[in-house]
Amino acid sequence: MRPNLLTALALALTLATSSCNLTSSAPISALLAVHAEPETGICNPLAPLGALAAARGWRFIVDASLTCGAYPIDMGAFAIDALATASGFSLESAAGLGILALSGRRIPAFPPPLPDDSESPPVPLLLALEQALIELEQEGGVAGRAARYRDNHQTLIRGMAALGWAGGALLLVLAAILALARVEPQTQEGRA
Repeated sequence: MRPNLLTALALALTLATSSCNLTSSAPISALLAVHAEPETGICNPLAPLGALAAARGWRFIVDASLTCGAYPIDMGAFAIDALATASGFSLESAAGLGILALSGRRIPAFPPPLPDDSESPPVPLLLALEQALIELEQEGGVAGRAARYRDNHQTLIRGMAALGWAGGALLLVLAAILALARVEPQTQEGRA
C-alpha cells in the first residue's frame, strides 16, 4: 500500500475513536472532513467525528461530494455545521453545481446573492438536478440508492473474482461507491 493510504487510514481510525489528542499553538475552530476520499476509498464515520468536534467546541464541516445521495447524512445527528456536495457523483445529476448546506447553529445561514444581470442562471443544470432528485426519490431515497450501489459493488467483486482477480489482487475499500483494484505486473509468461 502507498504511504498516503496508510496515513489516511491511520488518521481516519484515530479520529473515529475520538481518542485523538490534537494540540496546536493556535486555537482550532473547525474540524474539516471528507466523508469518502476518492483516492483511498476511505469512508470516514461522521457521527464520531461530529461528536469530537462538538465536544471540543469546533465547527464541523464535511465534504460529501461523493456520498451525498448514496449514504444517509443527518446534519443534526452528526453535529454537521456545513456540508458541501456537488450535483454529480451520487446525486447522479449533471456535473457543474456546488451545493452548500448550513445548519444555522454555528454558521449562520445567509441569503443567496442577488443574480447578476450580466449572467444567466444555469437553468439546464438546475433542471437536471431537479430530475435527479425526483429519480432519487423514485429509487427509494438514499436507502434505495445505497442498496443499489452495494449490489453493484458486490457484482463487480464477484465478476472480477470470476476473471481471476482473487486474493490480494483486489483491494476492497470501505466505501461501497468506490472500488480500487491493484494490477499485478505482467511477466513474460503471463500474470505474475
